[in-house]
Amino acid sequence: PENPASAGVAGNMGVHHLIGTKVHLVKAMPYLTGLKPRMDELATDLLQQGITSLLVPVGGSNATGVWGYIEAWTEILQQRSAGQDFSDLVLAVGSGGTAAGLAIGNFLTGSHVRIHAIAVCDSADYFYDHIDEMLDAVGLSGSVRSRDIISIVEELVYRSRSRIQGCWIFKDNPS
Repeated sequence: PENPASAGVAGNMGVHHLIGTKVHLVKAMPYLTGLKPRMDELATDLLQQGITSLLVPVGGSNATGVWGYIEAWTEILQQRSAGQDFSDLVLAVGSGGTAAGLAIGNFLTGSHVRIHAIAVCDSADYFYDHIDEMLDAVGLSGSVRSRDIISIVEELVYRSRSRIQGCWIFKDNPS
């Protein structure tokens, strides 16, 4: 929809409505060649009005977003220590931010949970490269590489495209 009001008030749109965010809707387009240039243009326009903005990429997939998911990993570990033990964590990966942050958090805490990401778009190599960029961005470039801390599966992409949502936690030998 061109009019933000016609987008409804569910999910994030509801939060935006409650706090008075001015929403700019766009049609679906590639991030780097379409959306990112539009975001940069809007940020420039706002700066000319004296308004500083923070551009958040799709999925929060930058170093700032990764720190949020590293913190989320500590919350997951708190659940684990509260009796919800698990050996593997499986999640969908669409932008790479969540996968990067959880894998990096797992590495930084010395936890030995095996993390598996199922690609819902792009190739495993794309996501491994992105996670390597995030490792560099948080200062871990010489310590570890993405292939050491996460397993990315792409074989399911075309069979289950966009059907995999959320995050599942499995125990060893589930009953």
